[in-house]
Order: sequence, then C-alpha cells, then structure tokens
Amino acid sequence: MRNTDPVNILLVDDQPSKLLSYEAVLSELGENLIKAGSAREALEYLLKYDIAVVLTDVIMPELDGFEFAALIRGHPRFQNIAMIFVSALAQSEVDRVRGYEHGPWTMCPCRLFRNFCARVFAELYRKTRQLELLNAELEHGVQERTAELARANAELEQRFEERTREREKALAQVHEMQKLESLGQLTAGIAHDFNNMLMTILSNLDLLTKKRGDDPSSRRLLDSAIRGAERGARASDTQVNPYPAAAK
Repeated sequence: MRNTDPVNILLVDDQPSKLLSYEAVLSELGENLIKAGSAREALEYLLKYDIAVVLTDVIMPELDGFEFAALIRGHPRFQNIAMIFVSALAQSEVDRVRGYEHGPWTMCPCRLFRNFCARVFAELYRKTRQLELLNAELEHGVQERTAELARANAELEQRFEERTREREKALAQVHEMQKLESLGQLTAGIAHDFNNMLMTILSNLDLLTKKRGDDPSSRRLLDSAIRGAERGARASDTQVNPYPAAAK
C-alpha cells in the first residue's frame, strides 16, 4: 500500500441523515467511505472489505455502538481495528470505561465532530499496512538469502567431499607406487645377488671344462650345466635391468 492509496472507512448509523452528514464531512479526506444502516449490515461489510476505521453512532436500536464494538472485537481479524464513537450526548465516565474495554477508540461529540479523528486513524492504518508489507518483504528477503546460503553451503560441502575423495585417491595411488617401487628394489637386489652366484658357478664350470673336457660324458654334463647357468644369468639380468638400453 502506498501513501496515496485510499483506505476504507466504515460509517455506521441507523439514521440516513446522519450518514449523509458524516459522508459530507469526511469526503474531503479522499478515502473510500462505506455506509451501513445497522450493526448487522456493518458486520457484513467488515467481512467483505478491508476496513481501516469504523465510525459508529453510540445509540442504535439493535446494538448500541459499544455492543457493536464488543461483537466485532471478538473476531481475531478485528481485534485491533480503530473505532470512532459518535454521540450527540455528553461523554460520561461509564462511556469512557466501556470504550477503553474495546481497544483503539475515540469519542467525538457531534457538536465538536470534525474529520481530524478519522484522518488520524486512516493515516495510522495506512502506515501500519505499509510496515506490514515492508516486514513481509524483509521476511521474504531473509528467507531467500537463507536459502541461498544453504545452497552455497551445500555446494561447498560437496566440493570439499569431492576434493577429499580425490586427495585420498591420489594418496592411495602414491602408496601403491611406493609399494611397487620397494618391491622392485627388493626383486632387483635378489636378482643381483643371484646373478653374482651364477657368475661364480659359471666360472667354476668353465674351469672344470678346461680340466675335464677330454671326457665326452663329463663334457656333455658340463655343457648342459653351463647352458642352464647362462639362462639363469640372462633371466636374472632381465630382473635387474627390465628396460635395457637400445642398441646404437
């Protein structure tokens, strides 16, 4: 609601002439004036329209103004609605007490009645509605911001979990490579030692061949042993140097 938007003022009186006089006095306010000839008719308008101020006569045949106020204030929607009681009689202490029992109100004797009270209540209603709308907008903005922060937080958590999984995967790969490297070093060391032993065996076999090579039977056995040792040496050399340099 803007400052220039008119509000609804409900005029309640059982005498049409008084309703016309109220309308004449309040017309310069520029607000929407709704006239009701009885309290029951006024209740229908209250349920139908958003009323800012109720201006009601105190003395009416079915329900007087205070009874009418008590009736509408019993509804949660109208508990804080502003009311102006109009009376041609002097205001008594009893009237004051009865009025205070029914929330925001004022008593305007007819001889002093002006549009001041209605103007004040209408402006108060307008400001209240503006504050309610601003509060709703702020609440909506807070909810949107909270939702954005929740989404951003969820996204950060997801990214953190992904980074953690990637890091754990990389560490696992590094550990696996370290294990393979250690195993390769161990295998190469064993193969190197084995190759040294084979070289010793081959040297001894070569000496035996030179000494016992005249005997055909011994020569066959020695040759077979030498070939086996040489195959073992080549296999061991492959373990020590799995990637031999390319021939130039």
